Amino acid sequence: MADDSVVIINKSLPRLDLSKIKTNATCGLPGKPKTEALTETYTQRIGALQELLFTDGRRGVLVILQGMDTAGKDGTIRHVFDHVNPAGVRVTSFGKPSSAEQAHDFLWRIYPAVPARGQIGVFNRSHYEDVLIVRVHAGKLLPEYLQREKHLWANRYASINAFERHLTEAGICVLKFFLHISQEEQTSRLMKRQKSPDKHWKLSEDDFAERKFWHDYQNAYEQMLANTGTATAPWHIIPMDHKWVGRALIAKTIMETMENMKLKVRPASDPALITRKL
Repeated sequence: MADDSVVIINKSLPRLDLSKIKTNATCGLPGKPKTEALTETYTQRIGALQELLFTDGRRGVLVILQGMDTAGKDGTIRHVFDHVNPAGVRVTSFGKPSSAEQAHDFLWRIYPAVPARGQIGVFNRSHYEDVLIVRVHAGKLLPEYLQREKHLWANRYASINAFERHLTEAGICVLKFFLHISQEEQTSRLMKRQKSPDKHWKLSEDDFAERKFWHDYQNAYEQMLANTGTATAPWHIIPMDHKWVGRALIAKTIMETMENMKLKVRPASDPALITRKL
């Protein structure tokens, strides 16, 4: 897993060590300028395929982006969906569960954001927050009775796998990307935010507080990735120390997946409309 290829997890693993998967791999791409040109080609094609996805009406696409703070989720969304009709894509962000959300099962808040057939949905963080930040900060974010539940995380992994299998069977293609960065790169990006007045708004107290839990998060991600990669909804571990690499890999994967759907243009509701005189 230390070579320059994208790691795909499509089955349960006994364990996973993220430290052995490169965050700065270039995956055989031809350098930044040429790769950015390729990415533009991919994103234009995604825009055309999104229109076809809508006219076909049988399938939907759910793109899930997970990663540490500063991993590049927002920028990836802006670049990859640059040519998609805004009416055809919906982006939803999930953070710490609210008190109202905690009063329901952990998937309760997710269902309303699932894309309809013909649509693309993007989750900037997702239901996986409930086995990541909730796990790291279980003492604060879990009710006391759940903190004592012996098989809580295993049960949540099983629920997630069943949920995603259900979506797949209902015609929603689930594409999952873990944006993998190093702790050193995160430090560099936070320092750039501090030095750039136009990015000061991105800074928050959590950026600094959560850094103390880096290794706890890495462990939570390793457990999550190892237990929720499936044949129908595999995880793609994307190296993101070079943002241009990650954006190209994600765009290419989405494009190729949509092309493989064999989408078709729907026929006219009334064939006589095609030849009717105006």
